[in-house]
Amino acid sequence: MKLLLSNLPKAVIDHRKTVILLSVLFLVVASWKIPSLQFESGVEIWFKKDSSVLRDYQLNEKLFGVSNTMVVSYERQNSDEEKAFLENFTRDMVKHEAVESVDSLLAVEDDVRFRVKYLSKNERYGLVNLELKLTKENNHKFLGEVLKSVEHWFEENHKGLDYHLSGVALNGRLYANSAHDRALVAPLFIVLVPLLLLILFRCVICSVVIFPVILFAGAGSLGLTAWVGWTMNILNSVLLLIIMTVTVAGSVHVFADFFRHQKLKGSREAAIESIKELMFPCFITSLTTALGFYSLALTTELKPLLEFGVCAGTGVLLSFLGIMFLLPALLSFAPIKEQKMFREKGAWLKRMSLIKPRTGLRLTLLLIGLFAAGLWCGSKLNADSSMKNFFREGSTGDQAIQHFEAQYGGLVSIELIVQSPTSYSMKDFEKLKKIRTALQENPLVEGVLTPYLLTFGRPVREGLSKNGKALQNYLLLKTADDRKINKIAEDVLSSLQKDFPEYEFTMTGKMILLSKMNSYITDGMLYSLSLSLVLITFCLLVFLRNLKDSFLAIILSIIPVLCAAIIMYCLDMSLNLTSMIIAATCFSIAVDDSIHIVSRYRKVRQSFERQEALTLTLQQCGLPVIYTSVILALGFGLNFLGHHQPTREFGILGCTIIVMAVVTDIIGFTAFHKAQSFFQKKPKDQ
Repeated sequence: MKLLLSNLPKAVIDHRKTVILLSVLFLVVASWKIPSLQFESGVEIWFKKDSSVLRDYQLNEKLFGVSNTMVVSYERQNSDEEKAFLENFTRDMVKHEAVESVDSLLAVEDDVRFRVKYLSKNERYGLVNLELKLTKENNHKFLGEVLKSVEHWFEENHKGLDYHLSGVALNGRLYANSAHDRALVAPLFIVLVPLLLLILFRCVICSVVIFPVILFAGAGSLGLTAWVGWTMNILNSVLLLIIMTVTVAGSVHVFADFFRHQKLKGSREAAIESIKELMFPCFITSLTTALGFYSLALTTELKPLLEFGVCAGTGVLLSFLGIMFLLPALLSFAPIKEQKMFREKGAWLKRMSLIKPRTGLRLTLLLIGLFAAGLWCGSKLNADSSMKNFFREGSTGDQAIQHFEAQYGGLVSIELIVQSPTSYSMKDFEKLKKIRTALQENPLVEGVLTPYLLTFGRPVREGLSKNGKALQNYLLLKTADDRKINKIAEDVLSSLQKDFPEYEFTMTGKMILLSKMNSYITDGMLYSLSLSLVLITFCLLVFLRNLKDSFLAIILSIIPVLCAAIIMYCLDMSLNLTSMIIAATCFSIAVDDSIHIVSRYRKVRQSFERQEALTLTLQQCGLPVIYTSVILALGFGLNFLGHHQPTREFGILGCTIIVMAVVTDIIGFTAFHKAQSFFQKKPKDQ
């Protein structure tokens, strides 16, 4: 094995044209199905097929049909104007091919029992429900068209009238925001990366050869998504940017080593030396980063997070292959160019390595304080996956959610299915009224809507399944807190099953799915970080074979993640899918620079004393680590320009962790070694 690894660098460069050709063939095959990728949204896509929560939700859809309702809230006028408005709006909307029916106050005439269904609490606003004909294939196309049609209709016919859209309209806005972010952030990063590499290395070749490596890794990760039949969603829309960022950051170390050897040995030999020196640390860094992603897939109950973890982890390993084989093969053709060695540029890093032991001790204590503060702040964070967290403050979606919360109590409801062994009839009427009364006794239930009881005796009995054996109830809640919703569901089911054993009760609805998502997020973050920590520590112990160095690399990488927890606590941010991904992703990425510094120190320590080894390590490895962190921070930070709120949080937290990582890697590594010197016994005077 050792013989194979020692001969591999030379073999790669000797057969560099073959390496490039194989990379092109892989790129073609991986990219073949990418154009067929579909985008999915909705709460139900987050759960695995065997999830009991999803089965209950699908039971509701099977019995009562799929609800694709776009809700329009409008400011009411006098009765004649309102009637004319509703008639015109209904007439124009039903003409759209995606609109199946329109439901409003026009359907209830003067029946007071039904009017409450269409009015806000103060009756200042009214509701119109547009039932849409959506399928998996046309979902976002038709959603976007209906959204534009509604907005255009109000602009043309009732400009200035206060109105807001909710229901599936929010899914449409999420898709539009996500599409906007994909179209903005990734291309912007592609434009800025060559410029940044040109500034850092002052060499055009770096800006050119990086693109084939990015395409190799990026196409591999997205291609895997397409080939296994998965779909795109709000979560994996950031996958390409992550892979691009990791690839460019890893390539910086190859560029640094290549130019360090090129002047003396030429491009071909410099490429071989780069592979030799970086194969080991880059393999460890790629493996630890991939394990961070795979830990998400192994510990989560959320389906898109599993898919994201698998594709991102695989993409990182493909990135390693591109960085170690394709990139040196391309660089071996580069003309020799005068480059200043990193050692000559690192004068201030040399001064950093010469700080006094007492200063090192103080810095070490400061890092320990950050560690403790981060643990405390992290323990105070709560999970929240509610829809309002997906929209930036002041956006159209955010204004709509605030409007519905203020005027209708947020329309927060959970659905109760009451199944009977036989078809419902008059004999069940009184029992159903008792069930409804029992539901209203819960202090957190605002009201109970049982359409069947209102329409009983009419030709159309709303809320009754096709087989006549299942009844649908809506519990309007006074709270959107997922912990309270879970408690309400448990209490209601327990009470009803005890008092009405002849019926079968199932609690479901999107709010139930969201509340379960929150618990999965909290548990998943704990489990994924724990598993990632165990796996990465094990890898470091195996490859570094030194407990102290492995422990140091882990601690220096945990502190940046805990700093993000401090930021979240101070900004009153909640745990969600974004923070879960960021924690596992950036922890494993933060380990990378620690590994490069520790492995370089161990190598030079074999030939030099402690102080000189520390100085050489910072001079040779410090600037590549800083350059890597600049690129990573840029890649993550660009997400802050997005419209999608989780994408913006991804940028804020990711950038914070990466910046703190380079601080702890350089300052923390130096401080730790200086603190050791402080406690060493000084020799007694002779």
